[in-house]
Amino acid sequence: MIISGIVYLILSPSQIRKQTILLLTLGLVATFMLLGDERITARFMTTFDSAEERDGSADSRLLFWAAGLNVIKDHPLGTGGLGFKRVHASKYLAEQGIDVKARAVHNGFINEACEWGVQGLFLKILFFLTAIVASGRAAKHQMKLGNTEATTLYLGYTSGLAAFMGTCLFGDYLDAEWGYWVAAMLVSFSRVYGPGGYYEAEMENTVAQEPVEGGSCPVPAVVGTR
Repeated sequence: MIISGIVYLILSPSQIRKQTILLLTLGLVATFMLLGDERITARFMTTFDSAEERDGSADSRLLFWAAGLNVIKDHPLGTGGLGFKRVHASKYLAEQGIDVKARAVHNGFINEACEWGVQGLFLKILFFLTAIVASGRAAKHQMKLGNTEATTLYLGYTSGLAAFMGTCLFGDYLDAEWGYWVAAMLVSFSRVYGPGGYYEAEMENTVAQEPVEGGSCPVPAVVGTR
């Protein structure tokens, strides 16, 4: 949530910065309401614990990551689907002093490289970056046209992707379906709101169909973008 809010604020254009701050304030109110759940509060406060106070799960997660990095070192081209969890986990975790037969690495980026190699991780990151760049160009174009609603929509999608990436730091979610859906929404946004996209075509069609003053005949279709 913190990563998502920061990205939302950083990418927000100066023209709608006030509205952005208002939306983030409303988000803080929603977060404050969640603090009524003691389990959430207690879990969040462990973020600031010292190394001595960290619970066993946090310590073991660091060891899991170290084991995953060792797998990547020995198998840079990947080990196949579930290669860490089902094949190499017990061996490499044993080297870290953890005795388990099968366990996930608890990091989406490391897991992606373990399964599909460094090249697979590179292609996956490139996939998301392409969606971000394409939607960013469309949002910039709409901002020039004064379409703040489209820009706000873009900020929501992009901050949602940032939140997804944040969860991937602590779980094997980089290959989850919802990551593809967020990227698909960003690409769809670029198709709709980019230069010459569906939004402009619809606006041109609307202008072309407006009746001439004093009559019911539509304006000829040769009309520039509104």
